Amino acid sequence: MAIDLSSIIPSGSFGSTITIILWGTLVIGLVTMGAVMARNKIKYVYTAKVYKRRQNDFQTNAPASKIIYGKAGYFMVKGRIIFRIKYGPMPWQRIEIKKIPDPKYMQDTEVTYIQLQKDNYVQAKTHIDWKGNFDLKPVEDDVKYGAQQDMNEKQAVLQIESKWQKYGPAMGLTLLFMAGIIAMYFVSQTCG
Repeated sequence: MAIDLSSIIPSGSFGSTITIILWGTLVIGLVTMGAVMARNKIKYVYTAKVYKRRQNDFQTNAPASKIIYGKAGYFMVKGRIIFRIKYGPMPWQRIEIKKIPDPKYMQDTEVTYIQLQKDNYVQAKTHIDWKGNFDLKPVEDDVKYGAQQDMNEKQAVLQIESKWQKYGPAMGLTLLFMAGIIAMYFVSQTCG
């Protein structure tokens, strides 16, 4: 039994085609948004607290920090498991840590990190005594990882790559796609 689409899809006018495109875009957008929200509920199962380092306090000369709270979870990126902390609704409001956290230093489902340098985060353990003192200590000595990351940053600065090699193929495909659309427009105008 064949499906009759003529009752669903109106034919004849440009306005009806635009209406179909708009409703289709809305439905695809809602389905995509629902899928992303479901994935976030499943993947982000931990809570994270990150002490981001700021400039030194000018009065006490002690390093100040900004506390960021967020959701965290394990993700597979390019065949490697990373620990991602999402602290805002936008895609760039996240921190990706290549070294997965040690579960024995987690408090229930909460993970604490300290920022040592720009992109260098170390898991920390929180200790609160009965007198109300708060102590935050890094779990591991991260000198080797920091040195390796510093070397990688210097290598990235020294890499010389032409912009045409990087963006040329994408620009060429875009121009080819636009030329195809223009050609299809002229073909449809002459034949119809």
